[in-house]
Amino acid sequence: MMYSDSLFLLKKLFIEKPIEINLDDILKRLLVNISSDDRLPNNGLVKYAMSFIFSNESEFNFEIIKKRSMSLFMTLWYVGGQRSDVLQNLKYKSQSSDSFSDVETLENVCIPEIFEFIYKNIENNSIIAFLYCLVYNSPIFRMFVASQTNIHYIIIPFLKSFYRYSSGDSLNSLYLKICVLLLLSQDDIFSANIQNRIVDPLNVIDDKIITVMNLESLLVVVLINLATINISLERVHSVPDRQS
Repeated sequence: MMYSDSLFLLKKLFIEKPIEINLDDILKRLLVNISSDDRLPNNGLVKYAMSFIFSNESEFNFEIIKKRSMSLFMTLWYVGGQRSDVLQNLKYKSQSSDSFSDVETLENVCIPEIFEFIYKNIENNSIIAFLYCLVYNSPIFRMFVASQTNIHYIIIPFLKSFYRYSSGDSLNSLYLKICVLLLLSQDDIFSANIQNRIVDPLNVIDDKIITVMNLESLLVVVLINLATINISLERVHSVPDRQS
């Protein structure tokens, strides 16, 4: 969802129906939304807010709820949430609760559900920004992602975009992906994880000679290729116009 849509939702939420704003509470409850499996908390601000975000009951689709909650979270975070310690103090929960009795303490942010939501929508630039926000600001989320055996669900799409990079691609998305990898690479668990993960390089590069490779080696190959492309583009742009 574009940020203009988020601003529209914020207008509906805070201007048309003004409420007392507790930013930490809102951010936590939006994370609960994103981490929910197939239900919404049946109390508190989120339910109140959602009644104004969705125009009718037919729109209560949980994928839409998650995406709009993520969009609202990102908008609020960059408006003022960076002063919050919500992500810094995010606690790990392995799976969603059967009930939302603990919503008041907001202990039920299910990190695996958030991770699954991210990798299922990894082609979306807004999701990349959300991933960067979590990896940068939440040590527990960064450690969780670094340790996942299915981390290739995120890295392989990144490498594909790096390998097929052209001057017309979004630089913002490219930089955020590189920053995510740099942040993850600071964790020894991540290094061991990608060393042990064997992948088919043909999913990323056009080299039929190499049939098997670990994820770490593939990452190095693709990043070297990306650096070579950028050096070539820099040389093209730096060549003086001989006709002048």
